[in-house]
Amino acid sequence: MTSVDFGPCLDPKATNGSTGVIVGDAGTVLFTRDRGATWDTAELRLEDDLRQVQLLDRYVGSPDYARLVLRTSVLTWDIGTSELVTHHRFSGEVLAYDAFGAEEYAIAEGELSVRSGPEHCLGPI
Repeated sequence: MTSVDFGPCLDPKATNGSTGVIVGDAGTVLFTRDRGATWDTAELRLEDDLRQVQLLDRYVGSPDYARLVLRTSVLTWDIGTSELVTHHRFSGEVLAYDAFGAEEYAIAEGELSVRSGPEHCLGPI
């Protein structure tokens, strides 16, 4: 395991319906929709090590997609599906990624990227 996220909208008092994703080496991606009581393996056919995951939502509520950070790219994954889309490729190694508010930030070797990002919940953590 290299990264885990339950998204920006996790209600600490909720007892169900909270999505979470864990990523790790050799393309390992696990996800839960019940606050971690049970976990499923995503069938994404990734072989590269995943460095980071960040959950986002299109609407206020439980996260419904994730950004998966690999060595030189950031992918978009609709949670629970086998669909992956390349969100951004970098010429160097990705060192950090964050989506917050209306912007996304990525730092790669020799490169800083600031892009318009998703609108997502900024509720209590």
